[in-house]
Amino acid sequence: MTRLFPSVITVLICSGLPGCVGRLASHEIFVSQSTYWVGESILTRRKNSGPSRGVHPLPNGHMEEEWSHGARCRKFFEYDPATNIIVKWRFTGLPADCIGIL
Repeated sequence: MTRLFPSVITVLICSGLPGCVGRLASHEIFVSQSTYWVGESILTRRKNSGPSRGVHPLPNGHMEEEWSHGARCRKFFEYDPATNIIVKWRFTGLPADCIGIL
């Protein structure tokens, strides 16, 4: 019985951690997945992500394309229209609303 007790405690502690760690890391996953696209083509992004919510011109001559990411999160990719290369991205919404899944 004494050998079983430490094992039970270890299982109970460890079983709770993946949920907590996953919840904390989910916005970090979103950021990592979004940052991946910088330097890639907006055409590839469109092909892999489906239709966007729209494209908007920016004062610097670049374009910005918007995608929904859940009900309360929007993701924007800025790209150079001459090359179609994504140069940066941003999001609106709370970090808790903008999560990524592995």
